Amino acid sequence: MANTNPNMPKKAPWWNPAKYFAVRKNIPIEQRSYTKIYGILAILLFSFTVWAVLDEVMTRRPWKDIQADFKEFKSTRLNLEIKKEKAKIDPTVRKELKKRLSDLEKQMQSESYKKTLDDIDDLEKKLYVAKRDYTFTKSTDDETYSILDKKKTEHADTTSTGHELRKLDAEMAQEKAIVDNLLHQDTVLKSRILPIQKAYKEAQRVNDSVYANVIALQRKLEAVDKMPIAVKQTMLVNYEKTNFNNLKMRIDRCETCHLSYADPLFKNDTLVSTDKGEIKAWLKANKYNDEEHYTIKKLGANKDTTVAVVSALFRLHPNVDLFIKGHKIGEPPGAGVLGCTSCHGGQGPSIVSSEFAHGFQEHWAEPLLTGHYVEASCQNCHSGKMDFEGAKWITMGKKLFTDFGCYGCHSMPGYEDVPGQAPSLVSVTKKVTPEWIYQWIKNPRGWGKTSRMPNFMLSDDEAKAVTAFIVDQSKNSGYTALAHYGGGGDAARGKETFFDAGCVACHAIDDYKGDPNVRVKEGNLFGSNLNKEGSKVTKEWLFDWLKNPKNYLKHSRMPSLRLTDEEAADLTAYIMGHTGVNDDAKSSLTGDITDTKLIKQGESLVRSYGCFGCHEINGMEKEAKVSVALNTFGKKTPGELFFGNVDGKTLEGFRDHFKKIGLPLGEIEESAIHENEDWYTWTVGKMRNSRIYATERIPQKMPNFQMSDQETFALTVFLRSQTGAFVPAGYGDPAKEPVQQALDRGRMFVHWNNCVGCHKIESAGGYVAKYINEKFAGNENLAYFAPPFLGPEGDRVQEQWLHQFLSGPFKIRPLVKLRMPTYGFSDAEIGTATNYFLGMHRRPFVMTSYDYPVNQTLASNGKLLFDKLKCLSCHTMGGAGANPAKSPDLENTKKRLRPEWITQWLAHPDAMMPGTPMTGFWWSSGHLAPADPEILGGDPMMQIKAVAEYVHSIGKDVIPSPTPYAIINGSDKYILPNGDYEAALARAEMPNASMLLPKPAPLKKQSELLTTKKSKGISMR
Repeated sequence: MANTNPNMPKKAPWWNPAKYFAVRKNIPIEQRSYTKIYGILAILLFSFTVWAVLDEVMTRRPWKDIQADFKEFKSTRLNLEIKKEKAKIDPTVRKELKKRLSDLEKQMQSESYKKTLDDIDDLEKKLYVAKRDYTFTKSTDDETYSILDKKKTEHADTTSTGHELRKLDAEMAQEKAIVDNLLHQDTVLKSRILPIQKAYKEAQRVNDSVYANVIALQRKLEAVDKMPIAVKQTMLVNYEKTNFNNLKMRIDRCETCHLSYADPLFKNDTLVSTDKGEIKAWLKANKYNDEEHYTIKKLGANKDTTVAVVSALFRLHPNVDLFIKGHKIGEPPGAGVLGCTSCHGGQGPSIVSSEFAHGFQEHWAEPLLTGHYVEASCQNCHSGKMDFEGAKWITMGKKLFTDFGCYGCHSMPGYEDVPGQAPSLVSVTKKVTPEWIYQWIKNPRGWGKTSRMPNFMLSDDEAKAVTAFIVDQSKNSGYTALAHYGGGGDAARGKETFFDAGCVACHAIDDYKGDPNVRVKEGNLFGSNLNKEGSKVTKEWLFDWLKNPKNYLKHSRMPSLRLTDEEAADLTAYIMGHTGVNDDAKSSLTGDITDTKLIKQGESLVRSYGCFGCHEINGMEKEAKVSVALNTFGKKTPGELFFGNVDGKTLEGFRDHFKKIGLPLGEIEESAIHENEDWYTWTVGKMRNSRIYATERIPQKMPNFQMSDQETFALTVFLRSQTGAFVPAGYGDPAKEPVQQALDRGRMFVHWNNCVGCHKIESAGGYVAKYINEKFAGNENLAYFAPPFLGPEGDRVQEQWLHQFLSGPFKIRPLVKLRMPTYGFSDAEIGTATNYFLGMHRRPFVMTSYDYPVNQTLASNGKLLFDKLKCLSCHTMGGAGANPAKSPDLENTKKRLRPEWITQWLAHPDAMMPGTPMTGFWWSSGHLAPADPEILGGDPMMQIKAVAEYVHSIGKDVIPSPTPYAIINGSDKYILPNGDYEAALARAEMPNASMLLPKPAPLKKQSELLTTKKSKGISMR
């Protein structure tokens, strides 16, 4: 409709929105034009659509470029590996194979060969027709015969049918002759080319075997080309909780970018060298042409070493068997299948960018753990362990936390019932002087660099007050020496006794030195350094302590070495000869320390600093811990940490220092830092200087442990693990599972009592072996002199024997100089040790009877072999045999060793205990073999059983009686912490099942506990 209003503009000015809409207001609706509006909106919609697509494809999907880059890089590496594999093949072999195949291919391309193939092809066409005709004729013949047979049955006329059958028979015979003739021609023709084909096939087989690795790599190369660009993910079923406390699935998509994590092609990812040229050549040879694929770092104090490290995107995960296969990473969803974020943290589902995926964004609760801090995750599932395989720093950090006694002031899961680390102060004045106490309190490391007692940085007056209180609280001590030092003693003999009695396993002195920079309680760092002991203790106290440690301290970890009076006197003379002073002493104790006000001040200081957390002090047995709980310390935010007046430059210096020494602190989101304030810098600052964050109004009392950089770093790794993380059932090692519980308790037990000082257990320990090696170098076999490896102990010995041995050890191995001490363990403690050894072999936690009737036929044959193999040339049997004896007395075998273990041991001793001097009489060239071809028909398994049966038959029916804890003044009637000596002996003879986990169980016969365990094909009894 035309515009009839003469006053209304025909056209609205669209370039001026205000005028445009003012004009449009006066135009009737039916006359308004929407063309330009729709056009503008369409352009905007199209522009936003293009932007959204480009943003999604190019900005929000960086993983596509990474995967494309990975495919190209992997193809390059595979081609490089193919080239390397080809280079490994002998050129002469390659040339001969190539010539052989070439010659055969020429023959197969010859005119005569091709003509023969054509003739065979034509002949087979004719043969097909001839066989078809013969088949049809035979089918008609069979039908005609059937009709004829029916007519005969019915007595009908068979003349015409018989004539037709004879005609068909003749025709079939003629066609059969044609087929046979064609088959003969076919055989003749094929015989001309068959040798060539066989030779070519064999040549190809040989070629494929020689080029097997190359062919395998080529197939992988083909698979890379076909690899789709797609999101890859692992699903963790029922792994985390919702806000409503319900279990839900976790999705990890880390492998979308980290495609090489389990690919052995990328195992050579680091080169360390002092030669820059070598680094460049290595990068070039491995096709690392893009700096995004690698980083080059400088190492060493003078930066004289260079290391080239390949980007994590193109790197193989370290220890794939343990960390990937052992944790079921990348497997289909199911019980126990973990993902990358389970250990590394980060935001698993995110693939928008590395910053989002790694969780390096403000307020994300679980950012990626970088460097060695990823070890902190081990604690989530394996909180009971002391030694973490493949995780050095958290292992060291947890041991330091335990050995420093940090749990004395701080609450920590798993340390609720662990006793204090430090010695009792109840009777301390019977051991040391007030002056020594004062000097020790002022600076413990002045007495020994490996001291774990921290420095409380007390003033002279404060140290005097604490000394006064400690002396006062011990004045009513009931301690009285039972063993009295009569003087004398030979220091030279004492030095020998120090080694032979096993003191060297726990204490450092003279040449038996510990590492002054590491204070982890193992080996001879377990006990105190004795190089200044003569200036610390009284000789009267030392003599009684050496003879009878539990007389001074009922719960002492120092065991009894069952010393004679002469040995104890010699050791006293030797140790008291080592004197010294506090190297950092700047003042001495002066004035009266009996003043009541001073004692009260000391008591207040002791309560304030929480000394009772580590020491037993009269009147403070039930005091609460004085500092904060650390159960969730690892997930604290910077806002929850108090940085005092420490400036950002100082905090930045912490990061720079640890990066310089090759122990970089964990990465954090830059935008979340305020003046370099983050969890890692706060924690290392606190470890290095415990009162760095103190202010005038907010004092801090944590003492200074004077940690090395390594100790500081290790402790921060352990503290980072304290997040209170939820680990659902079915993942990791369930803490309530009986076997795991036994293992965790046992690992703490052998660490707490320094069993690893003498014995290797699992993968650690046996530290005393180096001193034995030095002393017995050149002897026939060091294994005769060293304490045994206890890895197989739970499978090797009988439970009753182990209980009695731990109650009061007796000598087993004649040449082992170091004596097994008597710890005076309670039944519960012996149960912890027993279950630990049983748990390592998944054996039931029950006492078992191993008595059974002897098979006399086997035993008699066993004696023949026993004599023939000259077993008594090393062993003894009731005193008779080797002189000197190198190996255990076989009379104790019946009640000491499990019958199943004996058969396994005899079959292949070196496999069960590498380096053992025991000869493998039945093991030869990797197989079981008879020790004598005539006895028992030369059957090695029967011979092994026969010897085991004979050894069992000659054994004693009783376990040796436990040795006394200590002999004082000619008497062994020493009162143990868990009762009198006679009661301890009674318990040891037949231990009560209440010592076992998880429930009391009756004594069981061995026949009731048969398992399916096998060893080298030997069936168990």
